[in-house]
Amino acid sequence: MEPGMSARTKQIITTLAVLVVITVIAVGAQVSARKKSDPTTATVAPATATATSTAPAGYKDGTYSATGGFNTPGGPETIDISVTVKNGVVASTSATANSRDRESREYDTMFIDNYQQYVEGKNIANLNLSRIAGASLTPLGFNNALQQIKSDASA
Repeated sequence: MEPGMSARTKQIITTLAVLVVITVIAVGAQVSARKKSDPTTATVAPATATATSTAPAGYKDGTYSATGGFNTPGGPETIDISVTVKNGVVASTSATANSRDRESREYDTMFIDNYQQYVEGKNIANLNLSRIAGASLTPLGFNNALQQIKSDASA
């Protein structure tokens, strides 16, 4: 024990040090969780799409088109997509938004400018998009249209 330091003072200092360490760990965990789930980020988030080296059975080659609907705070919106399937993999894709609301048009444009990298070359059977370039509702319309395309392309 330090000269002049009572056992009680040493116990208080040790307790405070433990509390500081616990607080730092808790704050660090909260900051890390916020960074992972921050809905305001405008970066391209990974879409849930995977590619496989073997072609899945059950999808006919061809080009398919469908319209997917989704709801926004400004009201219902739609997106038209076209997908070319070759051996169960998306060979190419295009999309056209039918947005009526200005804010929806902005999000749709961000989605359309960034989504292809998460779709082309991917196995259509496993394709399902989430937030892309800040757009979280437009991918819902894309997924709805893709469900119709998967149905149409089924062998």
